[in-house]
Amino acid sequence: MPSRRALWHAPWAAVAEAQCGIISRSQLLEIGLTPAQAKVDINSGRWQRMLPGVYATFTGPIDTLGRVWSTVLYAGHGAAASHGTALWLCRVFDEPPPILDVVVPESRRVLPQPGLRVHRRRGLDDADVRSILHPSAQPPRMRFEKAVVDVGDTASASEAVDLVLRATQRRLTTADRLRFSLQRRPRHRWRALLLDVLSDVEDGVTSPLERRYRRDVEHGHGLPAALGIRVNRDPVGAGGTATFATALGVSSSSWMAGQPTRWTVPFGICGATTLRPWPARPRSGTAGVTWPVTHAAWPRR
Repeated sequence: MPSRRALWHAPWAAVAEAQCGIISRSQLLEIGLTPAQAKVDINSGRWQRMLPGVYATFTGPIDTLGRVWSTVLYAGHGAAASHGTALWLCRVFDEPPPILDVVVPESRRVLPQPGLRVHRRRGLDDADVRSILHPSAQPPRMRFEKAVVDVGDTASASEAVDLVLRATQRRLTTADRLRFSLQRRPRHRWRALLLDVLSDVEDGVTSPLERRYRRDVEHGHGLPAALGIRVNRDPVGAGGTATFATALGVSSSSWMAGQPTRWTVPFGICGATTLRPWPARPRSGTAGVTWPVTHAAWPRR
């Protein structure tokens, strides 16, 4: 068996290292090796066969990123991670997808494999694919906004709304970029809904419950827009300052009576740098959305 030093200086080592230890048969041929040499490494137990023509150049478990590399290399020239796999790579989803998605040019055919879903896209046959694929990210993947639009097209309405709000709340994209991608998809299943959501995002909405409050409470009862959170720093003795958060909560009854309610809470009590008056679990109906505004158990100052 070759020494570790010999393996490190093998002609394929640099290529595999840049791909989480995964390499394809076509890459080996470009380097100058033969399929027979790869077969020797597999039979000896030094390599693992991932997919037809794709190998892991190490022993032991293979993580999700290695699996993504293997699917992209298996799909061949012009392939890239797409849909939920691209969103996982961009850290929209915390859990890795059970089935990996890859997109290829429409002119190509890729045989199906277990755990792999292949999508064919006409735009990848064009000379300029930079509008669809990210120009530099590794493993190759679709642009973030394209992946969000694609996943939202096959999701339910609530899932599509949650995805858009999660992407913008995590500052992975902007409402303008998502709107541009969505406007280029006139047949998108939730196009009108998501365009409306993006307008809410520009007004400061960051979660489905905030959007529901804005729609069912503020707009439903003709209330003014919420003022949100204002941070005040009050002096504490001669040694420093204390930080308080003042929130203005308005319900339909208190607003009609001209008595908006204010709560002031030290940040230390809540243990967070941002306060939002929403319950842990949403309640059904408009009253459930109004509840945290009218009955928040915050000490008054």
